[in-house]
Amino acid sequence: MTFCKQKFLPNFIKMTDIINLRKSNFLKANYKKLINEISLIHFHNLPNSFYTISGIKFVEFFYELLLISKKTNILIAKEDDKAISGFVIWAPINFSLIHTLIENLFNFELSNFLELLRLFNFDVFKRIFYKLKTFHIRKKIPVNSSQIISIVVDKKYIRKGIGKQLIKEVIDECFYQDFDFLIATTTSYQKNAIKFYKYLIDFNLIYENKLSSGYVEYTFSRSLK
Repeated sequence: MTFCKQKFLPNFIKMTDIINLRKSNFLKANYKKLINEISLIHFHNLPNSFYTISGIKFVEFFYELLLISKKTNILIAKEDDKAISGFVIWAPINFSLIHTLIENLFNFELSNFLELLRLFNFDVFKRIFYKLKTFHIRKKIPVNSSQIISIVVDKKYIRKGIGKQLIKEVIDECFYQDFDFLIATTTSYQKNAIKFYKYLIDFNLIYENKLSSGYVEYTFSRSLK
């Protein structure tokens, strides 16, 4: 595996407000509303994602777990009308959603947890199996890396540079925290995401892992040194 070492950082025109929720009071003041808003953005804009096919409750549970963890970072893009037009969540490469679930298991009501389990279907189990098959790839990624867990731009605001602006902010934060690489993973189900990462300057495709005839996982890397 090779990682391209480049120092060029593109300049982007600021077109909307980017808020780092870990550095503001917005998250505490709007916790439930925020989970609902970003969950709906994910649900309506990523119809083929692992979480969307399980239902909106599963999407909400996913983002609640991400926001509970102190290891994650979240940036939201807000327009003049205060609408959230996009967001990105990222964390160190050793962040684990499973560990976060175990650590916070008693913070969730049993009835809600059982309801989530009932949402599992064959397609969900199939994608979990695919995820487990790619675990060996994560071991090859340098330890001092950060990872993009989720990035979504509402389709009402696409082609306005919001995705690039969010990535730019993540890169700046990763530089500040002295990470070596920024990693992004997507699948053949998310064709727009594949095009997005291929279009970004200095992002390089380092793994293309075919897990079945119709499912391929793509891993991109961006050097921060």
